[in-house]
Amino acid sequence: GTVTATVRAHKVAVASAVFSPDGTTLATLGQDGSVGLWDVASGKEIARPLAVADVPFRGALAFSADGRRLAAG
Repeated sequence: GTVTATVRAHKVAVASAVFSPDGTTLATLGQDGSVGLWDVASGKEIARPLAVADVPFRGALAFSADGRRLAAG
């Protein structure tokens, strides 16, 4: 079956979301430049959304091939 969950920790709309290469983590990017990490199996936060930019932007997220790094831009 399909499991769905709503990401509610961002204070603004989610501009982008991407799964890690192994499918265990979801990274989200808020329109305010905040990035959050979520455990896919439980739907729980791994890291509360952190500010990664001083100005609002609509960007993209990408995991490295090994899933150890996350780029936002």
